[in-house]
This record gives sequence, C-alpha cells and structure tokens, in this order.
Amino acid sequence: MRSPTPDNPLRIGIFGGASYVAGTLLKLLGAHPLARVEVVTSDTFPGQDLGVTHGFLKGIAPVAFSGSDAESFDRDLDVVFMSKPHAHAAALARRLLTTAARPPVLIDLSADFRFQDPDVYASWYKVPHGAPELQSAAVYELPELYRDKLRDARIIATPGCYPTSVILGAAPLYAAELVTDEPLVAHCVSGVSGAGKGVDEAKMFLNVDGNLRPYNVGTHRHTPEMEQEISAVAGRDARVLFVPHVGPYECGILANLYVRLREPRSADALRDHYRDYYRGERFVRISDGLPALKDAVGTNFVDIGLTVDERTGWCVVVTALDNAVKGAAGAAIQAMNARFGLDEAMGLPFARYLQER
Repeated sequence: MRSPTPDNPLRIGIFGGASYVAGTLLKLLGAHPLARVEVVTSDTFPGQDLGVTHGFLKGIAPVAFSGSDAESFDRDLDVVFMSKPHAHAAALARRLLTTAARPPVLIDLSADFRFQDPDVYASWYKVPHGAPELQSAAVYELPELYRDKLRDARIIATPGCYPTSVILGAAPLYAAELVTDEPLVAHCVSGVSGAGKGVDEAKMFLNVDGNLRPYNVGTHRHTPEMEQEISAVAGRDARVLFVPHVGPYECGILANLYVRLREPRSADALRDHYRDYYRGERFVRISDGLPALKDAVGTNFVDIGLTVDERTGWCVVVTALDNAVKGAAGAAIQAMNARFGLDEAMGLPFARYLQER
C-alpha cells in the first residue's frame, strides 16, 4: 500500500463528476492535504470548467471535465470515486480493474456493490448486476463496523444515506440481542438533495416548500441494504419497515427508529451501552437527549440519541446526519483515509479539532 506524502499525494479521479455528491467530494477533497484531484469526468460537460455545474469552483477548478471515462483509463490514479447511477458503476469497475495500467482503489457511491447477493440487487433495482464476479471483492463501507476489512479492499461500497442513519442507530441494540424479533420501524425524513440533481416535478420549490411527503413506503430500495447489515450484526434475520419522507430543506436526514425491547431497560443504561459500543469512534456522537438535525448538517458526524417508553416497552432511537457528507461523500473520504492508513478525519469538516482528540 502506497503511503502518500504532501509531495506525492493520492492521485484522485471522480467519474460521474457533475453529480451533487461529486460536488461535495470536490469541496472536501479541496481541503485534503494528501489528495490531489487529477480527473473529473462528465459526458454532459466535456471540456468545460467544473464551475459550469459546481459554481463554488468558478475560476479555481483544478481540472476541466474530461469528456468520457474511457479517456481517463490510462491515467495513473490511486483512487477512483465512482459517482455514477446504479447499473453503470459495476461495468465501469470491471473496465477499470482489467484495463487500467495500474488498477486503482474503487470507491463506489452507487448501489452496485452494496449487496452480498447479486440476486437481491437485481430484484430490488430491476436490472441484472453488471459485474457479479466482482461482488465478493467489495467491502461495505462503514468504518465503525468494518474498518479492518477496508484496509485491503480493492472495491469499497459506500452505503446509502438512509441505511447509514438506520444501521448505525440500530447496531448496538441488535449486536447485544436487546430487541425482539419484531420488525424495526424506521421513519426517516431527508432533505431534497437526497434525490440528486435530476429534474423532477416532485422536487420543485413549489412542491417542497412547507411540505412533508412520504414516498416508496415499504418498497424503497434501501430497505434490503438495511436488512442485510442489521442481520449481519444481529446474527439472525432482521426485518425493517422503512417509511421515508422528503422534507422542505436541502440537506440532512433525521431517522426515528422504533424497536421493542426484550426486557425492561432504562434510557440511561442504553446510552451507556451505546457509548461503550462506539467508544473511540470520532464520528459517532451519543447525545444525552435527542439530536437536532441542524447540529449534524455540514459535518461527518452521526448524532444518536434515544428514549424508552416504559409503558409500552419500546425504545425510540433518533439519528441525525448530513446525507451528502456522512451519508455519501464524507463517508467515502473517511473510507479512503482508512484504506491508505491515514487519519480518518483528514480532509473532513473540523478535521483539526478531531485530530487533536
């Protein structure tokens, strides 16, 4: 594994560079002392300045958009962030790993490598997997759960934003077998940026402002991802009833998780359990009360709080995170740092404060 230095930083490519998540990647990588963006591809804006779609880069963009991914295959890159739609990343991964002069570490921000079983992917995303032979080489990117596996990964699958909020919120309870076999109910609200930059009437200001809208209840494609990872933590099959909503704001997810406890436990005891479970995890903050979304937006933190309704025996866990940072680009950079043996906070918001802890 190469050790980057300020004079020889990680050489970065972003394929699918016009997306909302790619814009967040570019913001964060601009502050990373050991990473240099060398390639950003877009089939829509070939040869144009990155500022054409990422306005914060007007006049200061490190490169222009490359016209296609193929033009960049002969570049000597250390890391490629694949910010492509699902069903496109898998085929791109195969080409990069078989034709690049020196195959890079691939960090996929789509759903293509999140599932252990390609048939599960095909049944929920309604397309066959583009490179099923590579699935076993992929590591699901949650450093809080899979840090050791990330260190040797060739393909890193960045979780969906909703699954990150649900899995990290539920894992301590399921790992300790503190909840019944009833389905976990996940009631989540996301900012409109979670739907990406595509034009959609449902995302128009007049339909979002002052509105709260449920969608894809029970059928959202993040459901099997949540079930896969919570089942792995629990050591048994776990089911999730997922109720997503779009809220009238840009960024952030607030997730309310409802689980029935096997035995009566106090909220204080459960908070202590959560603090023990996530001890040493700098990007997980356990609240004494319940978290507020605004405190997590713009950061790579996931804030977790909980309460217990002693009358019904249910525990309510509340998590808050930024869907574009901890739910996507920030998590991808955290994984890159872990993969190359760097401080995981490097290049992320408040890195200096975190590195001093």
